[in-house]
Amino acid sequence: MVMEKRLAEKLANRIEELSNDNEIIGLDSDYNKYQLEGYADGVDTGIKEGFEQGIEQGIEQGIEQGIEQGIEQGRIETAKAMLAKNMDINLISEVTSIPISKLKDLQL
Repeated sequence: MVMEKRLAEKLANRIEELSNDNEIIGLDSDYNKYQLEGYADGVDTGIKEGFEQGIEQGIEQGIEQGIEQGIEQGRIETAKAMLAKNMDINLISEVTSIPISKLKDLQL
């Protein structure tokens, strides 16, 4: 949000500079000033929407990663419980989809 505000302020300052420069904007300075302000509003809206979209995507990815980690942790806990009951390591691997090499590490 702070970054958005700084960008908006910089853009507003630049628009003010350009609107006062007759060589750049031509004779009809009011019309061009409104054009520049419209452009600034569009850029500001784009920045806000971009940040919002980025935040939304970040939240979705975080949720997905959390679910995946939870599922993996559940498989590991199940494997540990099965190992504690001295079940066959091949069966544990088959049931949990955890490689035997990793199961051997869990036994230690």
